[in-house]
Amino acid sequence: MTLFKEKDPEIESKIKRRKEEFRRILKENAPALVVCYGSKRKDDFAELLNVEWRSVSPKVCASRESKHLLLPFFGNGQMSHAVIEDLLRCGLLGK
Repeated sequence: MTLFKEKDPEIESKIKRRKEEFRRILKENAPALVVCYGSKRKDDFAELLNVEWRSVSPKVCASRESKHLLLPFFGNGQMSHAVIEDLLRCGLLGK
């Protein structure tokens, strides 16, 4: 963030406005499912979406009502066939 702040001193306020806009859009549209990826950002997603994550498999988390999923990063083989099978087994994806 230090480099970004040097290039754009308003970056923090821009990020804050972007998060507020994202929350507004989610509230207005009430999607049936929101998918996040990248477990290293687990706490950031929890705060942004106002959810508490529960582990449903070694690499997958879901919100209590299962309207939000946290999946592994899609690259480097992290989103594997086994992870998709876990989602099916847990009933988080239709067949």
